[in-house]
Amino acid sequence: MIVTKSMPTVQVKPKTEFSINNKKVINKSSNNPFKVRANNGGGVYLDSDWSDSFNYVVTATLRTPTNVKVDENSFILIWDEVPNASKYEINLDGTVWESEYNSQSFMDIAAGVHTVAVRALGDSNIYMSSPWSEQLSFTKTKKLDQPGDLSVNNNTLSWTAVEDALQYELEINGDLKTLTENSFDMATLDPGEYSIRARALGDSHVYFSVDSEWISV
Repeated sequence: MIVTKSMPTVQVKPKTEFSINNKKVINKSSNNPFKVRANNGGGVYLDSDWSDSFNYVVTATLRTPTNVKVDENSFILIWDEVPNASKYEINLDGTVWESEYNSQSFMDIAAGVHTVAVRALGDSNIYMSSPWSEQLSFTKTKKLDQPGDLSVNNNTLSWTAVEDALQYELEINGDLKTLTENSFDMATLDPGEYSIRARALGDSHVYFSVDSEWISV
């Protein structure tokens, strides 16, 4: 004679977490009823009664945004859309804000070297936020203003100083001269008539600026 015995009923506790098909399952309100029982697989123990039914949600982590890049001309940050993302977070130099779109203009940020990363945000219920993308470094350049008020008084050529300019370039009858000040002594030239133009020179490694347009006198 074989004496059989029922296995104890499985007790499912609130907030139980486990995996189904390698996906994380959380015991919480949903439309997916679920219950569990112990199965002996044959032998003297009978299968247990079913546990109380509970609902569950199968969650998924959003994928990390890919192809993150900044256009060198428009300074617009773009990346590939992430399926099921509700919005995105952008981290620029440690400052974080949200965007509903997979692009962001950086035209108005200060000139300099910047770092940026992006992640996709989920609904915090089924879809969890993605990891941050790798940090991307880019340089925001600034075009220097054109020198203004180019004029000659008492044989001194002068013009308005340009912010962030490291040097100035004069073209006098086709000959180029590089100056560090916003003036030039015309008395150093031979008597005669001259066609003159000037522009401000920048250094993208220091001031993140590019050369201005020419101005003529």
